[in-house]
Amino acid sequence: MSVLRRVALAVLAALSLSSAQAQSLPPQLRGYIQMSIDQARAFTLPEGAKIVIIGNPVIADTTTTPLEDRLLTILTSKSYGVTQLQVLDDKGRLLDTAVVNVGRENRDIVTIHTGPKERASFNCAPVCSPVPALGDSPEAFSAANSQIQQRSSRAEGN
Repeated sequence: MSVLRRVALAVLAALSLSSAQAQSLPPQLRGYIQMSIDQARAFTLPEGAKIVIIGNPVIADTTTTPLEDRLLTILTSKSYGVTQLQVLDDKGRLLDTAVVNVGRENRDIVTIHTGPKERASFNCAPVCSPVPALGDSPEAFSAANSQIQQRSSRAEGN
């Protein structure tokens, strides 16, 4: 299959998909947090919270900062998978817990399989452009990642 035909199929697939709905996270944890990869959510922790624990920081991680009388936490998804977030008080008592599920929810991403070990991903919103995605073949991932790094370096004046 030619490259042009693959891109045309990717464009058609993207046009048939609707935009992903924005998902808001309530201020309190509700036991289950669904996120797309490379997303961030900010929320305040329950009163008395002092410690935030992430089971697997390769999947998601947090940054916490004081905000008036509470703590503001930014939860950032990093990789596909499931992990746990726990919130403790200053005595180590569990105040809240949530399962964090990081998946591929972005409907604008189109994946093209050109062989058993060949896969490339494209962001097709509204025009298809290559993006490095976990699971892509090393060649496709490296090529897209290299272009992103070069563009970023030029934007920073390097």
